[in-house]
Amino acid sequence: CRGQFLEFSGAYLNLVEMMCDESQAVGFEAGKKILEDCQDMVIGLAQTLSQVSNAEVWDIINNSVIGEFGSVERMTAVSAYATHFSDQLDLEMEQLVNIIFSILVMDIGIIMLPAETTKKLREDRMDELTEEELKDYREYPKKTLNMLANKKLPIDSGIKDIILLVNEKADGSGFPAGGDADRLTFDSQLIRFCKNFDSMSTLKAGEQRVDHAKKLKQIVEDQISKFDEYQPTFTVKLKKLIKENKSEDAQAS
Repeated sequence: CRGQFLEFSGAYLNLVEMMCDESQAVGFEAGKKILEDCQDMVIGLAQTLSQVSNAEVWDIINNSVIGEFGSVERMTAVSAYATHFSDQLDLEMEQLVNIIFSILVMDIGIIMLPAETTKKLREDRMDELTEEELKDYREYPKKTLNMLANKKLPIDSGIKDIILLVNEKADGSGFPAGGDADRLTFDSQLIRFCKNFDSMSTLKAGEQRVDHAKKLKQIVEDQISKFDEYQPTFTVKLKKLIKENKSEDAQAS
């Protein structure tokens, strides 16, 4: 499973390099092949992760992903968590493929921000962004869509919507548009949750290993209390992660 995840990570880094290389053009057929390869990888990863426990998935990700939070390198971890949770949340494979591809490309626009801005993001110093830097940062989803368009990747409107909605919040304070919470989709909120989950579940330097079931319950309960971020209909579905986990624990004992 770890070897498969590392292969997935390597393919992702190649995708990022291709997206950021302005000298490399990608035609429609080449773009279609990239999407098909992504689909094959997601299906294989989903089949593998469905056979391992929460603890094993977390260990594989923690031991395989190199990258600071706020960096595109973390997107393979976010993808793996979304894939792992997809079975418990009853996602269809086609829906999952769109979610995973959206995760893999959605933050590429961050790379195009000034170096000083990305440095602050990597070091979790968002509060130090200047007004101009913050304004530029809030536009990065649009930069991502422009990059996808320039590479002529044949993505559908659903993926475009996810990219634009992931950073939106239920209270209307998100970006790039802000506004009505009714625009939020299940897919965009799931990705937002998985990004937060990645940050909250990874062991930091000096931390002791934790009981994964308790940690999952703690994170889910923390997230469903964030009425500013998620719609109530989404948090109801999110509670299934705790219920499913309790069922697994009961069977194991």
